[in-house]
Amino acid sequence: MSVNSAIRPVRRASARAATVAVAAVVSATAVCATALVPVTADATPAGATPLTTAVKPAADGQDPAVLPAEAGAAAALAVPARRLSTSTQRANGQSTPTAIVPWKPIPVRGTGTPRPALRLPAAYDVQPTYEPQQTCQNVAKPGAIALRDILLRTYPGTGSYGIATSCIGRSHVSEHLEGRAFDWKVSISNPQQKAQAETFLFWLTAVDGAMAKRLGVMYVMWDGRIWGAYAPERGWRPFTCSGATACHRDHVHISLTWDGAYARTSFYSGRAVTVTDRGPCVVTGHYFAIPYNDRIRNPYRCGRWLALPATDPVLAVLRANARRNVSLRERSSAILALESVLGGEPASTRSSYLTGQELAAFQFRRGLRVTGTVTPDTWRELARYASGGTVTW
Repeated sequence: MSVNSAIRPVRRASARAATVAVAAVVSATAVCATALVPVTADATPAGATPLTTAVKPAADGQDPAVLPAEAGAAAALAVPARRLSTSTQRANGQSTPTAIVPWKPIPVRGTGTPRPALRLPAAYDVQPTYEPQQTCQNVAKPGAIALRDILLRTYPGTGSYGIATSCIGRSHVSEHLEGRAFDWKVSISNPQQKAQAETFLFWLTAVDGAMAKRLGVMYVMWDGRIWGAYAPERGWRPFTCSGATACHRDHVHISLTWDGAYARTSFYSGRAVTVTDRGPCVVTGHYFAIPYNDRIRNPYRCGRWLALPATDPVLAVLRANARRNVSLRERSSAILALESVLGGEPASTRSSYLTGQELAAFQFRRGLRVTGTVTPDTWRELARYASGGTVTW
């Protein structure tokens, strides 16, 4: 079928979202208000004022498609410099090298595909860029909810493993803790569900990802492979994994762009997005970015992450509280410094729930005990991280 087809209307899903609580988080009912997202541009438009240079450290923002398995797979398939005869290779228990055939999902005749609510424009949406999760904002976004409902309606018998998850324990590259990733429950061992999954993925990624652009899909993972809309020419690439879930054989992982997460792309609106929203950036010395504000779009690429200088007053406050075990209920310069390093949002707009999520995530990822309080070890690790390792005690 044509990727421009528009037949049956699709109703928009409710934007209701639920946060996932963890034991280490201090309960609170305050709702986190968002703030202006600091951005930076490598090439700032004429007349514009560049804002704060910001980005997450490279190790935390690694493209999920750039994984060790790619090098391993390439080496395993490479032909040796000294070519052995076929009979010699067989005698040595080796297989004869063959041409590498790129893997693609196989569509099944008679299996449907999603249909947009509105007539699609002739122009495609702008090609997505890779924007990894930068915040701890585990609320399911309306575009992720809409996509979930479309898939469950289009493919009866499939299910959902969820959208938003706790900030604790998640990798730095899944987008679940920002509520813009959906795990579609389909099993490769179920012939009908395999047909549904691969028909959808073929439709989504065909023509250099035409429908991925229209849906605002950033990348998908299935059966030990990943495909990125930001690099469709690279096709489906293998990644290292073990087990049905880690290898995505019992579900398809779908990560969305920020435009896709808010259902602003042409599949939902009938208008093509022409400028990518790159989302929030991590500012100097901070661990998370300021929570995303859907009223402010960031068209600029984030700059290089910078550590706080050793003379920064925030580091002095961290050092002054190095021996204390501090509750998040305390309103003091110590907690202001904590909030500054974790997320950088002004204290007047923060909620203790969000701060607790970020604190627990920081402790877990940095190998500390998750306590729900700011322990001496946490103060020390906060200083080590924010200063880029120059401040320790």
